[in-house]
Parts: sequence; structure tokens; C-alpha cells
Amino acid sequence: TVAPTMCQAGVKTNILAPSATLTLDCRMVPGTSPQDVIDDLNTRLVGDFTIEPVKHGLGPPVESVYRNNEVFDICKTVLEAADPGAKCVPWTIQGFTDARAFAEIDIPTFGFSPCWLPPSMPFETLGFHGHNEHIPVEGFRWGAACLREVVRRYCLEADHDI
Repeated sequence: TVAPTMCQAGVKTNILAPSATLTLDCRMVPGTSPQDVIDDLNTRLVGDFTIEPVKHGLGPPVESVYRNNEVFDICKTVLEAADPGAKCVPWTIQGFTDARAFAEIDIPTFGFSPCWLPPSMPFETLGFHGHNEHIPVEGFRWGAACLREVVRRYCLEADHDI
């Protein structure tokens, strides 16, 4: 994703600025480099501008590896048992940026935030990080129960050093 987050230009309202700076927050999918994003932006944007990375990533790119992963398998089993017909699928989400730092010290990172939604409340209406961000209380409780079960199974049924 690419979101413009800051814009800077002139210092007075009655004088045209000779230049402007636009800061973009770019969240890259696994396997994409900062240069890939710059190249893509250069093909989509028209005008006289320069793109220069200000800051990128905290470590090596995080590649999502779900196949034969014990944690993902537990999440999938618990979710599908709690909501028959549900499908647990890997998904890259821009909010999990801490995963890069953990990957640097060989800690795999998974986001698992289940929340049950009634059919009258589609996902796209939840307004994540918006002015009216919300989820149903019962959906939150359902998700907390799923998460507790994942932790229980991981800690009790698996052979781990914890």
C-alpha cells in the first residue's frame, strides 16, 4: 500500500512555493524491495519529481512461510472448528511491521486476530484505524476464546521449550 502522510511546501500563504515534498508511507509485500516500489511509482506518476527513500525496513524482508508451519496449522484448526465453513488463509497485512525486527533474530511472527462478524456487518465497514473503528463485543469475545485455544494447544500439546 502507498499512503501520502505528510506534505511540505511554502512558508507563506501568498507566495508560491518553488518546490514541495510529499512523504509516502509504503507497505511492501514480502519479496518486494524499496527499489521495486520506486520503479513502480516512477511508471505510474507523471511530472518532474525525484523519489528518494527516507527510511525502509528494520531488517531482512519477511517471507511468509505457512506451509508445514505448526503455529499456522494450530490457528487453522482452531478457527475452522470454532466457525465451521471458515477458511484460514495466509494474508499479508500492512499493520504487522514489527515482524521484520523479529525476523532479524530468527523469530517467526504471525498475526492472529480472529473476530466473528455477523452477516449484517461486513469487514469493509469496520473502519480500521478510522474515525469510527469498531467490532462487536461478542465477536471480540469469540476471537479471544479462539486465541486462548491456540495458545493452550501450542503450549500444552506441542513439544516446545517455553
